[in-house]
Amino acid sequence: MRSLDEIAATLDEQGRTDQLPFMREMLELQGQSLLVESRADKTCDTINLTGCNRQMTDTVHLVGARCTGRFHGGCQAYCLLFFNESWLEPTSERRSRSDVADGIRHDADNADNADNVDNSDARAELEDRLARFADAGPDTYRCQATQLLEASEPLTGRSHYLDDLRNRNVPIGRFAKGMAYLAVNRYQRFSQEHLPARLRFRGGRRLPDLEGQVVDGDFPVTAALDLQPGELVEVRGKDEIARTLDADRRNRGLRFDEEMLNLCGKRGRVLFRVERLIDEKSGRMLRVKKDLYVVAGMVGCEGVYHRLCTRGMIGMMREAWLRRVA
Repeated sequence: MRSLDEIAATLDEQGRTDQLPFMREMLELQGQSLLVESRADKTCDTINLTGCNRQMTDTVHLVGARCTGRFHGGCQAYCLLFFNESWLEPTSERRSRSDVADGIRHDADNADNADNVDNSDARAELEDRLARFADAGPDTYRCQATQLLEASEPLTGRSHYLDDLRNRNVPIGRFAKGMAYLAVNRYQRFSQEHLPARLRFRGGRRLPDLEGQVVDGDFPVTAALDLQPGELVEVRGKDEIARTLDADRRNRGLRFDEEMLNLCGKRGRVLFRVERLIDEKSGRMLRVKKDLYVVAGMVGCEGVYHRLCTRGMIGMMREAWLRRVA
């Protein structure tokens, strides 16, 4: 990241560059060398839940650079941060992914040390400006997620797929999977609208073929795991999870996204239980009363069903989707 003076020069009075907020949590990364994870040329609209239909310019994601929520009421959404290129500068230092956080990490310890990096007047002034913008009212906040529509534009055309290839924005295997699913689902939609039932593949259902089996809200009762940070867990299989979902693939309100199927059978350690989340549409802080966990390494969205979006949303887990591993 550039110096605070250089970054501050790019920001408006509300601490934004091209409507994208620079967040106080980013100051925790000051002085670190980080790898570019991907370009953020396109991203999902998680405010209106309309899929990957927004585009951005001169913006990237960095490996492991997720919001700790430290200055946004302790929000635990753990979003991958957006960085305007004007906030960054290249370094000659050679690093690999193994040298930095791979996937999800919890940076509470690093956050506690961030206060010692720079206590200058410039830092204090910038922090005050960012804090005023972030605090939108009683128990209400602004962040990159709540301001996403202002910082992006509607995604148009299909050239963004060629850009993904040209920029090596996604691995070639993921690109091939995304294109295959896109082609099949377009045919499925066409068959539902224009073909008789006998010519439809699996009734014209879109991929992945995951159907919830819960009817009338009669969710199966499972033994409470009461998982603790550090415990090793495994994500249950597709058929087991289907038995916990309703027709909208939800378990007591939480949707099991089709992208999360890639997590089935994977193991990881519990990072924390989710208790606080910012509602991206209203900015209000929500208190989570039901079991909800973040597990290390469980990036729930690879974008293969969402136009190769690189936002890397984490897969938040219900206990019913996990099993404890001895």
